[in-house]
Amino acid sequence: MQAGAMKDTHLCPRCGHNHILLVEQIADQVKFSRSGTSGGAYAYWDAMVLARLKSERGEVTVAGFLEATCCRSCGYTELYTKNPADIPIDGKYVKELVGPEPPAHPSPRR
Repeated sequence: MQAGAMKDTHLCPRCGHNHILLVEQIADQVKFSRSGTSGGAYAYWDAMVLARLKSERGEVTVAGFLEATCCRSCGYTELYTKNPADIPIDGKYVKELVGPEPPAHPSPRR
């Protein structure tokens, strides 16, 4: 199988199929609301994100919207986070894990 992300290669790394779905917004949850005039209920959904933050004034902001690619044949799915640098690190709910530095590539011998 070819290595690399499905959204770049358009090939499934699991089965090799070349029909890939790009889902640009993933539904987090469905909510129901009452219409102001008719009184009827309607459904709506929030986009899935990695962080929902509430300010001291009660304002909610979101960061880290998720998108996915999915193989039409085997269902293998990869998730991607849009603008991951925008996700605030608070040390409680979001922590940054830093691994060792990658080894430097040796310079070619001459």
